[in-house]
Amino acid sequence: MNIQLKNLFSNYSKKNTHIIQVVILCSILFFSYQPSKAKTNQTVHVKLFHAYPNISQVIIENANVIYPQFNGYISPEEITIRCKNHHLNISQNKKLITSFNTQSGKLVLNSSTSKGISIKANIQNTQTNFRTYTGKISIYSDKNCNIHLENEVLIDDYVAVVVGSETPKDWPAEALKAQAILTQTRLASMKPNQALVDSTQDEAYLGMEYVSTQVRQAAQSVKGQILTYESKPIHAYYHSTCAGKTSSENYFAGDNFQKQPYLKPVNCSYCSISPFWKIHSSVISAEQLQRIFKTLSIEVIETDIAGRPIQIKLGDNSNNTKIISGYQFWLSIGQNLGWGKIPGTLYSIKKLDSGSILIESKGAGHGVGLCQWGAAEQARLGKTHEQILNYYFPGTKVSIQK
Repeated sequence: MNIQLKNLFSNYSKKNTHIIQVVILCSILFFSYQPSKAKTNQTVHVKLFHAYPNISQVIIENANVIYPQFNGYISPEEITIRCKNHHLNISQNKKLITSFNTQSGKLVLNSSTSKGISIKANIQNTQTNFRTYTGKISIYSDKNCNIHLENEVLIDDYVAVVVGSETPKDWPAEALKAQAILTQTRLASMKPNQALVDSTQDEAYLGMEYVSTQVRQAAQSVKGQILTYESKPIHAYYHSTCAGKTSSENYFAGDNFQKQPYLKPVNCSYCSISPFWKIHSSVISAEQLQRIFKTLSIEVIETDIAGRPIQIKLGDNSNNTKIISGYQFWLSIGQNLGWGKIPGTLYSIKKLDSGSILIESKGAGHGVGLCQWGAAEQARLGKTHEQILNYYFPGTKVSIQK
């Protein structure tokens, strides 16, 4: 194993835990994702700060107001936008400049520089860091006066930001190319006029700060390329760390979902360099189990070929027993106790005398499709992006989008 790369990954896991969390959360994305006929769009619309639904104020730098037109001048240095009575009040240097009624449309901004528009959002008593976006920003409010932002951005910029947001910027180029192709494959399957979100409900899109020269070059080198099976865009699933073996799509989609021949399980020891390869142990208390599942009796009754729980029995009374999927159990724990509690879906459950349970897990994410840490190691070993993609999606082909 390459020590330099191992140190790189170690530093990444220590300094960029927020990206690791993003990668874990990729597991809840893709439930409703269905490929359709490939097509080309010049721009894509992305709803920003999707994980923060209660935005009361935004601070914006390097922006020009292009709609609506009004008398007066707003310098692009920094403006503050607040919502009050369905109006967006625009202030500068603590002085109200103008007020815009969002019931008559959206406030539209473009960048005053080539670097893009920088935005910082206030959510209750906290504030995000500045994020920078190219293209246009539309701003409006809902009936509760929460502020919403939407970015219309060129596809090239969108892909580069997603690649940088979903993977470390200094990963091997071939791994970055593979990631870019998966993102372009998902875009090729979008419905007309569909708006994406910047959270892992779709893909992480966290601003131009995440785009390095290497990321940009990798994305540009595979521009317009998508992954297809029988000439159609595939279900482009990916996750952080499979920890030895991937699972089929039916792991989280269910048996009623049509199986895709390119999503069969594959062995993968390449991700052993991942910080999520080792066993992660967590105790779920009796109180937490009762609150989430209404029972203290929890048992894995079936696993798939990779060892991931498929079915879990809740309750020990035949008249009050419920069967849920292993994926749904994992989601419930993550949504209620945080995604770090069980990073991956490859886990076991052991009952403790206290009524609590001990969960030992390996990996991170849902375990279906491309293993990102495995892809990075394969790239380091000299595999091309096409070889990496075909390894995790057997029988597929990299094609030029029509």
